[in-house]
Amino acid sequence: MRLRYRRRRDAVIAALAESLPAATIRGIAAGLHVTVELPDTVDEAAVAARARSRGIALATMSDYRIGGGHPPTLILGYSQMTESRLRAGVRELAATIRG
Repeated sequence: MRLRYRRRRDAVIAALAESLPAATIRGIAAGLHVTVELPDTVDEAAVAARARSRGIALATMSDYRIGGGHPPTLILGYSQMTESRLRAGVRELAATIRG
């Protein structure tokens, strides 16, 4: 089970590096999600709304924080998807962010 999740995490990170090279992945190599810090010029709420309208499920750090002052950050879960679907989802998310 642990190896399966590790492969999924690796797939997400590789897809993010390819599709969103300006993004910074934060967190440790454990858990079932990654946090993706976007450039300050990106509107986190607008990205989340557009992504959700395209069927991409995600959360933002603003969903869990009070107040501003933090960079736009997305939370992407990877436990329920195959590696190929994760890669496709990240490409779709990147297209959503680019707008």
